[in-house]
Amino acid sequence: MRATAQALSLIITASCAALFSGCSGSTTRAQQTKPAPPLIEYLGAWGTEGSGPGMLDDPRSIATDDFSAAYIADVGKPDRFVNKFTRGGHPLQSFSPTVKFQDPCATAVDHGGMIYVLDCSSGVLYTFLLQEATIQHSIHTVTAKQKPVSFAVTDDGHIYVASREAPVTVFNPRGGRIGPLGKSLKEGLVIADQVAAAPDNTIYAVRCTQPFVEQLASDSSTVNQWVRNTAVSGAAENDTCFLAASQKYIALLANVPSAPVLRIFAVAEKHEKLS
Repeated sequence: MRATAQALSLIITASCAALFSGCSGSTTRAQQTKPAPPLIEYLGAWGTEGSGPGMLDDPRSIATDDFSAAYIADVGKPDRFVNKFTRGGHPLQSFSPTVKFQDPCATAVDHGGMIYVLDCSSGVLYTFLLQEATIQHSIHTVTAKQKPVSFAVTDDGHIYVASREAPVTVFNPRGGRIGPLGKSLKEGLVIADQVAAAPDNTIYAVRCTQPFVEQLASDSSTVNQWVRNTAVSGAAENDTCFLAASQKYIALLANVPSAPVLRIFAVAEKHEKLS
């Protein structure tokens, strides 16, 4: 989903420091097996419209690091920027990559500070270090005709690329192609628009037009499945959504004709916790 140029809305839990950072304090055995749904509160928006460093002209994707800093890939003219902000929106650092990506549809940051940007117009995944504007590595994932839309990077460095017209494809940490996800399964290959990796390397996948989210095992088989409540939106959902995951929760932001719908699933349970 594209962010607006004027501002980026931030959704943060009221009961915890952030939705996916977990809560502190003691818990009972019942709470451990059935975590309470996180409370969602809209806190505000930030962002300054403009075409310079630290400003937002045409932002396409956003990611956060281990310290809750936000990274935004922007394709405004005349220059493209990757901007780093505090969680409150204060600009920290910007760089203009040497490559002029056209549609940086997805961004991620690993624990070592490596920045990954997927250019969906070409299917090339670029890696950068914030201190250097030069490309560290480029991986030709899938073709533009296969319509790449998202990717996930696990802690062990494996990369999962999701496309609208191709199965989820897996790459090793050096960028070598392993193959389509689910190639050894009788039920066939994994087709998904969105993939997400939790801190424990668990992979989640969703096809935006389908009413369920899947948790995948190391052999790509389905371990668990969560069915979303489509009655919440009051309308049919289209093929645009965004998926994120932690060890406790899965978040699915779906686009519907009336307004976006945010759904929260508890990993320990098999049904939707909050919409």
